[in-house]
Amino acid sequence: MAATQVVESFQAALIRAAAEAQCAARVAPLSAAVAELFDIPGIARQVLRRQWGTLDHSARRRFAAALQELTVLGFATRFTARAAVFSPAEVQRRQGDRILVNSALQRPDDAPVRFSYLLAARNDGWAIQNVVVAGVSELSLRSAQYGDLVEREGFDALMGRMNEEIKETRALCE
Repeated sequence: MAATQVVESFQAALIRAAAEAQCAARVAPLSAAVAELFDIPGIARQVLRRQWGTLDHSARRRFAAALQELTVLGFATRFTARAAVFSPAEVQRRQGDRILVNSALQRPDDAPVRFSYLLAARNDGWAIQNVVVAGVSELSLRSAQYGDLVEREGFDALMGRMNEEIKETRALCE
């Protein structure tokens, strides 16, 4: 799938899910979209890049699974049933096996919100590795938060914090 198609597929999933009044009803379709269109293992590796080499396979899998769940829950809680439309996705820049795609979200009576997606090449096309919303990078935020926590308190403390965040967010979504 072309990079712009990946972005537009994800954005279409966001808009469809946002039509669901209940947050919990938005989780399943967004889970499918994130699993298909995001490079969660690559994102996990980048988020904990300094500590990645010290983690065993099981720890890496647990971290990636928690990261995926938090990603889905974040989109499910932030995108609600307000009418919205995304502008067509446009390639801004391609550099080797990475590509930057831009779009904007327009809601009635609001200024457009810019979305930038960094995608990486994989065997079957492109996959999203980072979403930047209004200039704020999801990957950078998680990397700073999680990397610092692992350095200060260890990997088990990070997993405890992530599991607590999942529990709290799921409670908000019920």
